[in-house]
Amino acid sequence: MSTNVLRTADGWWVVRGDRALPVDTKAATTAELLADPARIGDKVKEEAERQWYDPAVIQQAMLEVEQMRESGQMSDADADALEEDLLQRLLEGSGRPGGLDVTEEWT
Repeated sequence: MSTNVLRTADGWWVVRGDRALPVDTKAATTAELLADPARIGDKVKEEAERQWYDPAVIQQAMLEVEQMRESGQMSDADADALEEDLLQRLLEGSGRPGGLDVTEEWT
């Protein structure tokens, strides 16, 4: 896996998809930044987890599962299992900073 980083006047950034995430480091050079790869890895992990637990992503996946069930592309048993996994992710994500308040109505 490769990771793109960029340097601006404001500091170092890890590029993930269409987002740039700030890296908490005092590194002034690329060599100094690469000497502490955990900083970059932390940002990559944070972004992956943010996407994994994103309620909008989960809701979209739930809709896709339902569409596949209705079209016959997925059995009821497989759809039920996937929906259960997605609901579990939603509940796990609700306990994370910025997670969905599961007491809210979902539309």
